[in-house]
Amino acid sequence: MPSGHLPHPPSGRRTVAPRTAGATILRPRLQGPPPGSANAPRVAYDAFRMRYEGVYVRYARVRLHSPEAADLTVRAALEGVAERWHLVLREASPAAACWSLVRSRIADTAQPPRSAGLLTPDETDMLVLRYRLGLPVAEAASVMGMDAPRFAVGLGGAIRLLTSRPGSSLREAGRGERP
Repeated sequence: MPSGHLPHPPSGRRTVAPRTAGATILRPRLQGPPPGSANAPRVAYDAFRMRYEGVYVRYARVRLHSPEAADLTVRAALEGVAERWHLVLREASPAAACWSLVRSRIADTAQPPRSAGLLTPDETDMLVLRYRLGLPVAEAASVMGMDAPRFAVGLGGAIRLLTSRPGSSLREAGRGERP
């Protein structure tokens, strides 16, 4: 009989012995309230914030040129998201809804990017997230609440637009003029 296999049970099916036979398996305890409880939306918001807040702040620092202004702006934006969280959860893509709220708050404070008028706001954001912040395509797409193929197509289009214009630079895309 091969090692790791138990004798055939009466049903005729073979059973594979677990590799951890004799070992104690530690399973992590789930933290927070059960999914149906009243606190579940707050836990979901806290998890969402932990996942994306750092990227939002880095993005805001590129757009606002000030760490202090970026921190305050993102904090205010996330407070707005928290107030609307019950509505955000009803969206097809909560990440896209949050990105829209955060980006809007940052845009209210930021100088228009140099690419304004040439690129859409999404294309500008794609360039900033991918090339200024150095995020992998899948992660940048997740931040914006879209799938990676859609992100890659949009990013490719933005690059083609910028590189086809004389004097355009990927390096400057998404960067606002300093006052």
